[in-house]
Amino acid sequence: MIFRSNSFVKKVALSLCGAAMLAAPAKALQLIDPENIQWIYLAGKAVPDSLYSAGEDKDKVVRVCRVRHRKDHEIGYLQDSLCQIGGDGMSRPYSEYEVMVFARKTEWVPAKRKQLPPNGQDMSAGNKKISPLYMCRIHYEGDIAVGTINDKGYCITGYSTGELKSDEFDLFVSVK
Repeated sequence: MIFRSNSFVKKVALSLCGAAMLAAPAKALQLIDPENIQWIYLAGKAVPDSLYSAGEDKDKVVRVCRVRHRKDHEIGYLQDSLCQIGGDGMSRPYSEYEVMVFARKTEWVPAKRKQLPPNGQDMSAGNKKISPLYMCRIHYEGDIAVGTINDKGYCITGYSTGELKSDEFDLFVSVK
């Protein structure tokens, strides 16, 4: 089941605070296994066709992005040259982000809330100070939205009109 959350007050606050809400510039992280997953800083630049795709929706390719927000990393998808991240009941667009270049030895598998496959790919890049970060995607009204699993087990992602939260989603996993 997918839930939509949209808060006019929060959107107004975001638009008024604009620059203050943007994350600090993302920096490349030292990945545990760079042969499998790689990210590049790409904010404001043209997106090469060869980058990793999380699928296609309405005849366009879905690109995975991540931002650094406070101490954590958050994962989303590119839309109109912004990285869309869900949280606090709304979509938060970021202009500073990294984009996934490739993801070898991985695939998307169907999953449900609190029933995650054991081979979920931890996207926290080995940062032991934060809990594991699992990437998920939701199919909604012909679109694909990429996000992360929250502490309650839902897939949370930004969406043009707010935030999507679903207890059924695809999970990004490692394969051998």
